[in-house]
Amino acid sequence: MRTRLRGSVADGKNLLFFNGIFVLLFTPSTAPSEDTYIEAAMFDLHPQLANDTETVLELDICRVLLMNDSRYPWIILVPRQENLVELHDLDADIYPRVMAEIRQASRLMKELFSAHKVNVGALGNMVSQLHIHVVARHEGDVAWPGPVWGVGTAIPYSQADEIGRAARIRRGFDAYKTS
Repeated sequence: MRTRLRGSVADGKNLLFFNGIFVLLFTPSTAPSEDTYIEAAMFDLHPQLANDTETVLELDICRVLLMNDSRYPWIILVPRQENLVELHDLDADIYPRVMAEIRQASRLMKELFSAHKVNVGALGNMVSQLHIHVVARHEGDVAWPGPVWGVGTAIPYSQADEIGRAARIRRGFDAYKTS
C-alpha cells in the first residue's frame, strides 16, 4: 500500500522513520506546496520477526534487528519496502544499496565478535518477508560447523544483555558511518 503525502523532501532529510511509521518534518522553508508530492511506503515487519527480535537501528534501506538468541551474535536486516520476498524483488536501484548494507553488517559482525566465519543467508522458508540473517560464528559454538537454524532451543537474552548487545552493534554501525 502506498500513501501519497504532500510535502517537500529537499534532500530527504525531513523524512523521519519513527516507531514503524514515516513522519514528515517541516520547517518554514520546507513547508508543503500544492504541487509537491512524495510517496511514502508503509512498512510492516512480519509478526514472527517482531516476536523473535529487537530493533537495533535503521540504516538507509534496512532495519537492523537483533535475534533474541544469546547463543550467537545474530542480526537480521530487513529492507523497508513492501511486498519483498526474494532479493531479486528489490528495485534495481535499491539492490546494490542493500548489498552494501549486508557487506557492512558482515564486516561489522566479524570485527565486533572476532568471528571465525560470518554466515549470511536469506532463506525465507518460515517467514516470507525478505530478511537477511548475518550471524557471527565461532568454532565450537553449539551448531558449529552446521547452520544455526533448528539447532536446540534459543536462549533469550536477559534484558540487560540484550540492551548491551544492541548498543554495541549500534555503536559499531555508527563508527562505520564516521570512518
